Amino acid sequence: MSDRPSQLYWRDQLIGHVCGILQREYPWHEGRVQIVSMSAEMRQALEYLHEQWQRGAGVTDWPYSDEFEADWQIVHADGSGTEICEPVIDFALGTIRYG
Repeated sequence: MSDRPSQLYWRDQLIGHVCGILQREYPWHEGRVQIVSMSAEMRQALEYLHEQWQRGAGVTDWPYSDEFEADWQIVHADGSGTEICEPVIDFALGTIRYG
């Protein structure tokens, strides 16, 4: 396995580097993330998603643009890509969870 991190993309925009990826409860994966670039609105949306995830109640009344719900991808060091749902990022801990 490569020591190079995988990359988190939204559409064609590099959002961050992901390393230490482990598969947890199928289909969920977890790892460490280092954010490269992200709009303030996207960060607010992902912070909201993390907050809802922590509460365990699911996301209701999504107050952000629906565009953030799709077009996410992890590109691995070997160049292969995996489409994922919107990631759950804990910005304080620098962790990511996705499936």
